[in-house]
This record gives sequence, C-alpha cells and structure tokens, in this order.
Amino acid sequence: GSTAAGTMRRADGLLQAWSVDLWPVVSQAVPLSTPDGWESEAFAMSQDNAASETLVGGLVRSPSGREFAAVWGGPDGGLMILPIPGTSKARLTGLSGSEFSWDKACGYFLDSAGIEQGFALELNDPVNSFVVLPTLGGSWTRPTCISKHSVWGASEDAQGPSRAFEFTLDGQAMEDLNDRANTPPAVALTQVTSSGFGLIHSYDLEVNGVQYGAFSQTVGMTAWPLDSGAPTNLRMFSG
Repeated sequence: GSTAAGTMRRADGLLQAWSVDLWPVVSQAVPLSTPDGWESEAFAMSQDNAASETLVGGLVRSPSGREFAAVWGGPDGGLMILPIPGTSKARLTGLSGSEFSWDKACGYFLDSAGIEQGFALELNDPVNSFVVLPTLGGSWTRPTCISKHSVWGASEDAQGPSRAFEFTLDGQAMEDLNDRANTPPAVALTQVTSSGFGLIHSYDLEVNGVQYGAFSQTVGMTAWPLDSGAPTNLRMFSG
C-alpha cells in the first residue's frame, strides 16, 4: 500500500502509535487517537493499495498499566477498543483487510493464570465472532498474522518449545508447521513472523540452539484449501 504505521516516544515520554502516507510524497507522521494520559502502540496494519480503508492494530495502555487490544480506522477512522477478556495485557497483532468492509483480526491476552492465549475475531462483530485459539499441546499461543482463511504464529507444544503454527478458521484445525516443512532433523520452525497474501511466510527458526530467520514460498496453490502436505521451498538467510 501507500501507508506505514509504527510507534514513537513523545516528548512527555509516553509511547504513541502513528501512521504516515508514503505516496506520492512522505507526509508528516499523524498520531493515532489515544485517550489523554494513555499510551498506544501499533503492531499491525492492513491496506490493499487504497482499494480498502487502512486499518492499524495494536494496543492502548491506561495510566495504571492495563493494556487493551485496539484498532484504528474503519468507517469513522477513529479508535476502537476491542472487548477482549483477560487480566492486564491484550493486544491486536494481525489484520486481514477486505475491499468492502472490516475483516478479521488476531492477537493475544493474558488469562487469569497469566498465560498468553491467542484469539481471532471479526471486527464488525467482535463479541459473537470471538474465538480462543488452541495450543499445540502446551499452555500458550501467540498469533502474529492472519488472512481471510488462517491464523499463524507461535505456540508451545507438549514438550515446552515454541513451534510455528497455522490455524484454519473454517476448519478450526491447529497444525504444527514443522509437520509440513521439509526441514533437516536439527531445524525447528519456532514462529511465523509475517504472511504475504497467504503465499510467502517469514519464520523464526532454531538450528542446534542457534536462532535464524527464514522464509518459505508456497508453490502449489492451485486450489483451496491446501492439502496439509502442500509443497514449500524453505530458504535460509543470514541470521
């Protein structure tokens, strides 16, 4: 698209989410709506080359330190604090845009035991569409990105390590992407960090205890849904 978003630290020391137009020229950064005395942080953005409204997702933080999942944009361009359960930390980490309406979002919150629980919802009906994501056998799930069909991120397995996952929204199925990727025995995909159009994914991975970055590109996307064994090419770049 033609917009960027991020977080700055203001002169008063508080964090402030912002957005900026990049085309046709770079504009002044515009602070996103934040209650007086509160902080805000931007973690995700959705824009379809100006074919749909720009959405920015993240959190707002009260003076007492409680964090609420938030999204900026939509019909009125303002701030929407999402009704997420939990104790003190909730944030929106992924957005899926639509040409004609608000679409899906994902994030995580702390439950009553202080454990991260992932969620997905539809922005036009966040209460009735709210889904708590399962884990890969452990205690926590941390989504990082979402499309119309799937949520990706990191989740703890039964042995304790972090593993990259895909959760299909229609089938409500949770999959460890290590079961799909053609990786050597010493390699573990630990987290999906981003997704582009459902085709290209960025990962964190671990090789014999050393952290690297990687990306995979789907090469067999001729039908939907993809079979669980759909081929991918995994290429490593310097960590």
